[in-house]
Amino acid sequence: MTDSCAAGGLRSGLQPGLAALTIGPPAGSPSGDRAPPGLLPAASPELKRCSMARGCLQGVKFLMFAFNLLFWLGGCGILGVGIWLAATQGNFATLSSSFPSLSAANLLIVTGAFVMAIGFVGCIGAIKENKCLLLTFFVMLLLVFLLEATVTTLFFACTDKIDRYAQQDLKKGLHLYGTPGNVGLTNAWSIIQTDFRCCGVSNYTDWFEVYNATRVPDSCCLEFSEGCGLHAPGTWWKAPCYETVKMWLQENLVAVGIFGLCTALVQVRWVGPASGAAWTHPSPPPSSLAPQHLGGSASSPRG
Repeated sequence: MTDSCAAGGLRSGLQPGLAALTIGPPAGSPSGDRAPPGLLPAASPELKRCSMARGCLQGVKFLMFAFNLLFWLGGCGILGVGIWLAATQGNFATLSSSFPSLSAANLLIVTGAFVMAIGFVGCIGAIKENKCLLLTFFVMLLLVFLLEATVTTLFFACTDKIDRYAQQDLKKGLHLYGTPGNVGLTNAWSIIQTDFRCCGVSNYTDWFEVYNATRVPDSCCLEFSEGCGLHAPGTWWKAPCYETVKMWLQENLVAVGIFGLCTALVQVRWVGPASGAAWTHPSPPPSSLAPQHLGGSASSPRG
């Protein structure tokens, strides 16, 4: 649209100018006067269309910049929470013995850094109308979509296998509870069992294999007290932690997933126009070739 506007404006600006070169100023007018006013309105429709197109592209550019700025600030917040967790809680919330680095702090740091990178590239690419940055922004969004689609497909296709593997891995991690060097895992299990009012992975009996006795951690007790895990099973939580946490995630991740999908769709919606703005650098307004300039230069030899 911009190219055609610029080309149309150029043609409409040149035609009256060429007419002015041929006709020259009207008889009796002093040399150097502007071209006849009647020739100017011929360029007005094209100029208006070009001005509207440039205004639309400027609006899209600044809207995309503002949106990606918010996106970048959100990434800063997520990264800050992850760093705070890593600094204050250590290996908090790492429950897997097979993947000790899969902690809440590390996940937040990686997610926050990636969101910040996308937001930064989108901001700079939009405001500078840089082709390379806008293309990088589009590729990063495309990779996020492909990753989400792949993970979602694999998750729904292999739900039973994932559940079995996760429960086996978590039960294996129970044997590290309370051992030296596993403070993060111990704290994570204590907090989860207390907050979600559950005990064990699939049942409170999972702890019997860990202690080789009929006992559970004190965090499994209905009413916490020192050594309450040695009491009768009637004083312990009965709900399995795996199913309880899974249900909580399903209830809350639906809203988070919808928000993330809407965010990504809005971003992709603006990639096209912003990319078009970068690839079609509009020419300067054809007013620089307005008839009055050409008319004045044509009449100067007569003076």
